[in-house]
Order: sequence, then structure tokens, then C-alpha cells
Amino acid sequence: MKYRILDVNQRDLNCIFELNQKYIPMVSSLSYEQLSWFFDNSVYFKVVKCNYRIIGFIIALNPSLNYNSDNYNWFNNRYNSFIYIDRIIVEENNHGKGIGSALYNDLIFFSKNITNRLTCEVNVKPLNRRSINFHKRFNFLEV
Repeated sequence: MKYRILDVNQRDLNCIFELNQKYIPMVSSLSYEQLSWFFDNSVYFKVVKCNYRIIGFIIALNPSLNYNSDNYNWFNNRYNSFIYIDRIIVEENNHGKGIGSALYNDLIFFSKNITNRLTCEVNVKPLNRRSINFHKRFNFLEV
């Protein structure tokens, strides 16, 4: 499978919105206005394309943004330096192909000169065992 990791552009937002809504409750619902906010404010917003079709994406934020998220604000109140992974989605039929790992490795490379702390939220209600196991492979620790 040949895929490319690319910066998001405005034309990608409709597909990203549809992909996000398809994977609720693994990720939270999102309005198009919220997605546009991410486009304008994210430090790292990438898509994965295969044959010109979006099959996944990731959104990450710097600290000190005006973002109404309890989890993001929890980190914001405790750490000065971090990148918060707000969400990552890879289409289910592309799971197990290394795409999520490629996105995380790209983000890790991107963040090297910014911070050594990547943070995220993982759903435990409903339990997202796949996400928990994925983050364990990247040595994330529960805080």
C-alpha cells in the first residue's frame, strides 16, 4: 500500500469532517466550525492519502490556546511545554498497516525541536482498547 502524509489544506476539510463523524464515539463529535478552528490553530494537522483519497488524519495543538476541552486544559494547567494530540483517525479497513504509527513517528520528528512531551486523551468510557495498546507501544504514560 502506497500512502502519503501531507499537510491539510482547506479542500480536505469536508472529507476530514465526514471521517471524524464516522468514528464517534472513538473520537468526539465535531462541528465544521470547530474543524475550521483546528485548521487555523493547530501546530500539526496532517492527512494520510492513498490514491488521492483521505484515509486518516491527526490534529495536534500547542499549549495556551483558547480551546474549550477539559482534557487539553488539564495539560495546559500543569505543563508549560507539550503538544496535545486532539485526535487521530485511520479508516478501519486500513488498521494494522502502520499508518497510525507513521503519523505518530512523523509527529515525533516534527516535535523534536519544540518539546519532549506529547500528550493525548484515550477513551476509557467507552473503553478504546485499541487506542490504549497503540499508545503503550509509543511509551505513553497515564497521568
